[in-house]
This record gives sequence, structure tokens and C-alpha cells, in this order.
Amino acid sequence: MSDTIYTSYYGGIPKISLDNPQLISISRSYPRNIPGILHEIAMAPDEPLLRLYKAGAVDAERYTHIYMTQLNKARALALAKSWKQSERPVVLLCYEVPSAFCHRHVLADYLNKMGYDVREYHG
Repeated sequence: MSDTIYTSYYGGIPKISLDNPQLISISRSYPRNIPGILHEIAMAPDEPLLRLYKAGAVDAERYTHIYMTQLNKARALALAKSWKQSERPVVLLCYEVPSAFCHRHVLADYLNKMGYDVREYHG
């Protein structure tokens, strides 16, 4: 059992050296060629919010506010509890590189504030 929940991006999967990690997609879509990946779309922002952000119509602060109102917090906490109790290390994935703003970091911040240890995987 791992006390830490990791985050990363799809392009970083080859660098993950954790023992038998459970990869969990938290984006709206995900690469279908990743064996054993789970898809938790409930943690993804909705399509209109993604379009607004990509078009520059909302900044990171507004995006965060909207995402946090959309996020089913009870579901996020229930999932985090199950992830923490998993026998395998858990890695939450989306498309953005670690240095880019994205919902993965917003979700990690929220879960950290709720008492979970969530951090970006840096091999």
C-alpha cells in the first residue's frame, strides 16, 4: 500500500519506474494503446471549460474556480481513499507536461488540502 498518490502525463509513462503502477486517466480522452489503464472521467473538466481555456477565454484562476465547482468532491475524496488503499502505486494521468497548468495540478492541490499526499512523479 502506498501513502502517496502520484500524478504525471501520458508522455512520461515510459519514465515511471514504480513497481506495477495502476495508471488512471483523469482526462476526457486518453491514449487507447496503454495496457491496463483505467479511465476516471469524473475527474476531468467538461468539454466547454476545456474549449474556453484553450481559446484563451478564461485564465488559470477562472479555470480553477470553474473546475472546482464542476468537480464532484465527494467522488474525488472516495476515489482518493481507494487509491491510497490500493496495493499498487497509483498514477493519475492527463496530457499536459508537468510544467504546464492543468486540472491534474488543481485536483492534486485539492486532495492535498483534504489530507492526501499527492505529488508529481519525478522518477
